[in-house]
Amino acid sequence: MIVAEAKVTLKRIRRARTEIMGIASELPPLKTLHHIVNQQLAKIAEAGAAPYEICRFRAGDEIIRYEPFPTSISIQTIRTALIVSGMRRPKWKRSTY
Repeated sequence: MIVAEAKVTLKRIRRARTEIMGIASELPPLKTLHHIVNQQLAKIAEAGAAPYEICRFRAGDEIIRYEPFPTSISIQTIRTALIVSGMRRPKWKRSTY
């Protein structure tokens, strides 16, 4: 029963581009969002209710190691997540050649 419930909650939701941009327009500025996310992570850590540990196992590794659930994340992590999800455009970078 628990496995069936987990499959439902992990299901991806396909959203239209306009819906994604609507959600993105409602987000607070990046520094404010960073503060809110880190507050939530601190609350989770304080309550001792970390949902899981992170395993960075790759092919060829001989030892499986688990990292604790993060208590805070960087602004760059949030920025990257927004870019990957399509809610933010990447800034222009000078080509290096």
